[in-house]
Amino acid sequence: MEAKQLDSSYANKQALDGINQIWKNLVPLKSEKYIPILGISGGQGTGKSTLSEFIANVLKITKGINTIIISIDDFYLSKHDRKTLALNTHPLLEKRGVPGTHNAENLFSTLQLLNRGYLGFKIPKFDKLLDDILPESSFQIIDKPYDLVIFEGWCIGAEPEQDICTPLNDLERQHDPNGIYRQYVNQAIDDYQAIFKCVDQLLYLDAPSIDLIVNWRYQQELQMLENKGEIGLDKQAIKQKIMAFVSYFERITLSMKKTMPSRADYLIELDSNHKMKWHI
Repeated sequence: MEAKQLDSSYANKQALDGINQIWKNLVPLKSEKYIPILGISGGQGTGKSTLSEFIANVLKITKGINTIIISIDDFYLSKHDRKTLALNTHPLLEKRGVPGTHNAENLFSTLQLLNRGYLGFKIPKFDKLLDDILPESSFQIIDKPYDLVIFEGWCIGAEPEQDICTPLNDLERQHDPNGIYRQYVNQAIDDYQAIFKCVDQLLYLDAPSIDLIVNWRYQQELQMLENKGEIGLDKQAIKQKIMAFVSYFERITLSMKKTMPSRADYLIELDSNHKMKWHI
């Protein structure tokens, strides 16, 4: 992906200077036995994957830096395992997304391997349209030396909430009136802190509102379906599906929006047109 393919929010001096400063801050951490990890966090559809690729591309072109990009989404539990989790814990956990629906042990061990610069292992790939892990033949093979790891994911850096008793939205009111699901997810966030501590520095993409997150995630879904060759799409049904899907993420997304701008090492503010303002 070349810079000229992206809009001015990416390929401008502010962005390029920001990337240069981020790498400058990470360089002192790098050694023969330690590879730094840059986390990129933000709500659904904020552009984490695109930004990760752009940062990796800029560093490669300008500094010869080799980057490995991994996504927390690729560590979702299989469809079968989530069905089992839902049966044993709470029905809402069949839906991928929230902390507690990932293979946290595999994710943590993978980040540790990457931190140490190891080679010769594989990273899983998750297909969102299939809603399942792809066969091992599709896994990402780590077989070339690298200088930086970018770890992107919507909930990276989240912290447990103190008060989860009151339902936030219709999903919680109708399907989790006793708070069992909320308690499970909140405990999972606490368990994920060991994972998040593997991140050396964190960049947060701050969306203006949850409504825009729904719209951006909807646009992503349409693009994925079109890329798969789907035709005659019922866009209204897809929009309703995305609204329901994002409601699973709403509590954590809003909590992070309150705290992450002050806790993250770097902040990118997004406007309603997805334009970026860098704070490095």
